[in-house]
This record gives sequence, C-alpha cells and structure tokens, in this order.
Amino acid sequence: MSSVMLMLLATVFALAAGAKLISRSAFEAVLRSLVPAPLVRPLSLLVPLMELFLSGWLLSGFAARAACGFAGAMLALFSLLLFHMWRRRLGGCGCFGEGADTQTAVPGIVRNTLLILAALLVISEPPLWANRSPSIILAEMTVVVGLVCAWVVAVAVVTRWKFVNGSDASS
Repeated sequence: MSSVMLMLLATVFALAAGAKLISRSAFEAVLRSLVPAPLVRPLSLLVPLMELFLSGWLLSGFAARAACGFAGAMLALFSLLLFHMWRRRLGGCGCFGEGADTQTAVPGIVRNTLLILAALLVISEPPLWANRSPSIILAEMTVVVGLVCAWVVAVAVVTRWKFVNGSDASS
C-alpha cells in the first residue's frame, strides 16, 4: 500500500508542477498577491522545479521516509498559504493551473490533508521496491490513476452542483 501512496504523491506533485510551468503567468498572478514583487519570477520557476524534483525522488523509492517527510512539509506549507488566501478572500491558488477567479482554498486544504495522511502512512511503513513484479507495479499504477480520476470527477461534480443550484463559489 505504501508504494501506491508514493506513486500517488509523485503523480500529484508532477501534475502540479506541469500545470504551473504550462500556465506560469497564472501562477505568477497568484504569487503577486502573496510575496514581494522581486520574488514572483524566481518562485514561479523554483516551486514547480522543486515539485518535479520531489516527484522523481518519491518515484525512486530512495530514502522514501525522508521524501515523504519533505512532501508532507511542502503540503503543510501550501495548506497554510491556502488558508491565508481563504482568509483574505483570494481566489485561485495556481496549484493545477487555476486562475485567480477560481475558489480553490478549501478543496486544496482538503486535498493536501489527504495527501499528508498518505505521506504519514509511508513514513510509518516504508515501501519495499525491491523484488516487485511488473504486474504488481502495474496494478498499483492503476490504483493511482483511478484515485486521480476520482478526485477530478469529485471536483467536477461539486463544481457542477454549485453551478446548477446557483451557489456562489466565493461564499
């Protein structure tokens, strides 16, 4: 189970990094509301590069406990920033390419909390990457893809429900 959690964490960090790099201007817009202007450009590149590095580290299985500790710390920091954004009524964290007009603080905090729990699971029970059959690895990857798809569907359903019922996402 811990190898599934490692793959899930690695996938989330890789997707987040890719989205930030692809829509760097949206991520920079978010950063402008959080950090001093001279830090915006460097952080818009440094954060996704750190996420890519972490993704690779998690997938490597090398020092998995340390990698999960680092991932948990990053997720906790991101959650604090999301909480700060929520209190200031700022939209769009830029985590997965969202713009400043999207309310993502609460779903982001929930997502990060679940991912921190996944990291803690790995820390408490380190994975055994050695002597794993390809079919087991493929099955675990299928579970990870399914979890990512389930998250996307859950977010889409909640967003659609709010739209259909006329709920204001900022409330």
